[in-house]
Order: sequence, then C-alpha cells, then structure tokens
Amino acid sequence: MKKILYLLILPILLYSCQSKPEAMFSVDNEGAIDVGTMVTFINQSDNAKTYDWDFGDGYGSHEKNPVHIFTATGTYDVILTAYSKSGASSQAYVTIKVQPPTLLVVEVVEWNDEYTVSNASVRLYPTKTDWEAETNIVDEGTTDDDGIAVFSDLANDDYFVDVWETGHDNYQLASEDLGFIKIPHVYPH
Repeated sequence: MKKILYLLILPILLYSCQSKPEAMFSVDNEGAIDVGTMVTFINQSDNAKTYDWDFGDGYGSHEKNPVHIFTATGTYDVILTAYSKSGASSQAYVTIKVQPPTLLVVEVVEWNDEYTVSNASVRLYPTKTDWEAETNIVDEGTTDDDGIAVFSDLANDDYFVDVWETGHDNYQLASEDLGFIKIPHVYPH
C-alpha cells in the first residue's frame, strides 16, 4: 500500500513543482512612435512555452518576438499573455502612443508663369553652406504631376531646398530672397 501512496503523491508533487510563467517584455522603440513605424517586441518571459499578443488595435500574434506596425494614431495597450506547458498564464502590458508622422510637403511652382513643375528633383540640405556646395543631402525626392514632393521622418530642424529641373534656376531666386529656398522650421508631428 505504501508504494501505491508514493506513486499517487509523486505526480501531485511534480505537478505542483512546475514553475508558473512570468510574462515580461520590452519594446525596441521607447516612448511615442510614428504611424507606420515597425515596432519589435522583445519577449523576456520566464517558464513560458506559448504566447498570445494583443496589440490593442485589433491585431495579435502568437510569435515569441513579434514585429508590428500601427497604422493609426492613438494610445494602445499591448498585452502579452504567456502560458506554461501546464496551461498556467501570466500577463504583462505596456501602453504605446502612436503619433502622426512628421511630413514636409514641398510644392514647386514656376516663378513667373505660376504653373506647377512636375518631375523636378527636390533636395533638402541642413544649411545654406551645404546647399551652395551641394553636400550633406538630408533627403531627395521628385515632384508628382501636381508639382508636389513629400518628405517624412525629418528632424526638428531648418532645411534649405534645391530644385533641379530643366529651365528652372533657383540659384537666381536664392540671390534675390533667401526665403525662396529656406523651408520654415520643421516641427515633429
């Protein structure tokens, strides 16, 4: 009878000795992020075998270390539920603020006849000296059919714009008024 009792108690002890999971994770982008930014979640859970992520925006994942892109602004509570082999669970969460991206829209218009210029190369420089020497380009784009070039992910700074297109010379405009090539200060979001 003693052997049977030990055989019954041993599985109960082994089951109760299993470690419960502890959900933990970190985010590679601390603080607020821009819409469209890839966010990597680094799972640091202990004693867990499976994972259930809820990103708070209607999407989820079962990957250990998922990557997610938030497509709308707002505040999202991201919840990780970690499960042990026996089915016990633990949760951890973090709140993520998603902001609109910083955009700069440049419209290129011919000075005299005032028509928009499509297919023009538009370059941004950090200083007038860089603009003059054509060094240290921050970003470059091309105008669309409406004469618009859009830039994103710019720093909180001033920029000087250079436009390259046959028949259009912004060097003359810059000599008349620096305001023709200097972009007003770009503020994030």
